[in-house]
Amino acid sequence: MSTRLLLVHESPKVISLILNRNSTRLGRVRFTPPTVTTNTDDTIAYLHHIKVNHFYRNKEIGSFMLNHMNTYLKKNTLAETIKSVLWDDMSNPYLSSFFIKNGYTLNTGEQTIYDDGEKIFEITPIERNL
Repeated sequence: MSTRLLLVHESPKVISLILNRNSTRLGRVRFTPPTVTTNTDDTIAYLHHIKVNHFYRNKEIGSFMLNHMNTYLKKNTLAETIKSVLWDDMSNPYLSSFFIKNGYTLNTGEQTIYDDGEKIFEITPIERNL
C-alpha cells in the first residue's frame, strides 16, 4: 500500500499536512506558522484542527501527523510555541489525553462553555513548546 504525507499551502498563512493511503484520506492537520512581524507573537504557531478518519483512530496516526507538523515548524519557521483551543463535546473520552500525550498543556483555568443548542462544548486553551 502506498502511504503519502502531503504538505499543502492552502493560502500564504495556512498549511495542511494530509496523510493518504492509496485513495483514502487517513488524516489532516491544519495550522498557521508564525508570521514575521514587529509584534510579540512572532514565535507562536496556531493549530487549527486535526482530524483522523474514524476507521483509523487509535493507531497513532494523529500523533504521527502532529510530530510531522512539529518537525516542519522547527525546520522552517521561528516557532517556539504552538497554541490552539480544544473543543470537547464529551463524545470522545480520549481527546484531552491525546493532546497531553503529545506534549500539550491544557489551561483549564481559562476554560469556557459554548452551547449551540444541540451540543455543549468545553473550550480549553492548549499549548505546546517546541
